[in-house]
Amino acid sequence: MSPGIKGGGGAWFDEFFLNKRVGYFLLKLVDLFGSVNLAQEGNLFHIRPEATRPGDTLVHRHGKYAPIGHSLFVYQSRTLEPGRMEIEIVSGSMPARQPTWEPHYQARNYFLSQEGGGERSEQECRPDYRLDWENKTRCSKELATIDRGEGDTCPAGFEPHVFDATKCAKYSYIPSETTDLRKMGGGIRRFRTPAKQNGRWMNIVPLNARDVYIPDTDLESIGKRPAQFEQLLSLGSPEERKKAALATIESAREYIRSAPSTCSKRKSREDAFQELYSAYEEQQQYDRVKIDRDHRTLEDYVFAELDYDSSKTCCWNSTKHEHFDTIMKWVNAEMEKAAHNATCTPPPVFKATPGGDGYDTVRSFARANGLPFPDAWSEDEPCKAKDVSEDTLSSRSGVGDYCGVNAPPPPAGSSPSPFFDGDT
Repeated sequence: MSPGIKGGGGAWFDEFFLNKRVGYFLLKLVDLFGSVNLAQEGNLFHIRPEATRPGDTLVHRHGKYAPIGHSLFVYQSRTLEPGRMEIEIVSGSMPARQPTWEPHYQARNYFLSQEGGGERSEQECRPDYRLDWENKTRCSKELATIDRGEGDTCPAGFEPHVFDATKCAKYSYIPSETTDLRKMGGGIRRFRTPAKQNGRWMNIVPLNARDVYIPDTDLESIGKRPAQFEQLLSLGSPEERKKAALATIESAREYIRSAPSTCSKRKSREDAFQELYSAYEEQQQYDRVKIDRDHRTLEDYVFAELDYDSSKTCCWNSTKHEHFDTIMKWVNAEMEKAAHNATCTPPPVFKATPGGDGYDTVRSFARANGLPFPDAWSEDEPCKAKDVSEDTLSSRSGVGDYCGVNAPPPPAGSSPSPFFDGDT
């Protein structure tokens, strides 16, 4: 049995613990310890990075209208020397799974994220509108659609549909809102302590924490913390950083194999590659083609990083390891076809593409070969991108570089440029 299946989480806890009171308590814990509640000033308070200790919570919030975020609990905290720490965390996920311990070199990037109360701003729309990805200063809502013949222009009041070339749509537009992530409650926080004051229980900042407390109105101090953590959680020498980056990359790959539609771990993997590039550059050994040739696998291109807010795959949390195996068999079949042309073709990326629900190509392959694959995409979390016809690759997906990386190495004695076109 799993939470969310056949009776819900309460039935699962009851079956597992054979104790309704424990089940009731844990169900409340699951419901109330999400980031939307923990980000509230009345429950937790902001603290200075160097004060982080076990039991503190790193909260990620994506914006004012974002229904989800991330709650990461500090498991271990060590001060190695003044100004340098190691912090380990425990993370969960959607759908519910066993907590994952993240060692310090994997946990580091969570603390560097701007979603942890950083200085970044996001353009957002209220829930009944969607952000116009071509012009992020406005939000749109579809009011009506009509069919559009090939080559036809749309009548007055209508315009080409954003996602469907066979339709015209009438849209309502409003300005988008700018959300300051420093105000969203993200960052390293500590639980308030219940204390009785004037005959009533109040959640207070305890006396022993008031010297590290940051009021939620001190936006400057809140916003500086990701950069402060970057210095505080330094991984040491370039060799140590390379070792940590490669461990993080492999950990992300392992998770992707069990949940191939995940986007957070695609991002984690690419964050780690950026750290790997940086470590090589510090040693004056930066040759990105060679680094990618030595350390990237086919899976990194198939499960390339997607833009979270404009990719419906990121909202699909119910794919499993058996679906990963099907996807890789589909990729290998497609690449075998391309190999007959004697030219290099990048592998297909597992993402939504035009047609059906976005996954018809791999689903058709699965059915033709008796392999498992979901019958339909599902909105497993509130999804800004549920209406897109095609997912958006991130700027660092690297798919276009596949053939350059996987070409035969140059002859001995030649000196190829270590940079891609456009690199500086």
